[in-house]
Amino acid sequence: MAAHALAQEPSPVATLNPLTDTTLTRLKRALGPQKGEAMAELILGKMGLKQLASPQDLCDFANHLIQYGGVAEAVGRSLKVMALLRSAIDRPIPIR
Repeated sequence: MAAHALAQEPSPVATLNPLTDTTLTRLKRALGPQKGEAMAELILGKMGLKQLASPQDLCDFANHLIQYGGVAEAVGRSLKVMALLRSAIDRPIPIR
């Protein structure tokens, strides 16, 4: 039975880098698992990314998130502070 467990493929979540994992965890806690993941996929798609690779990516992600208002905005502002503290530059994103 142990050999069967080892033969299974790893979960896609296990392949996320720490920055993306932290961001996704915060979104899921605030918005719920399904909505949080859907929001992350939507924004990453708009950004043309699969994962967040730098504090600048995180800041840009947060600026996209802030545009949605409500709880998403609150999470976005928190993530933005985290990115700015890690030397990201706040730059405007085009509103679509």
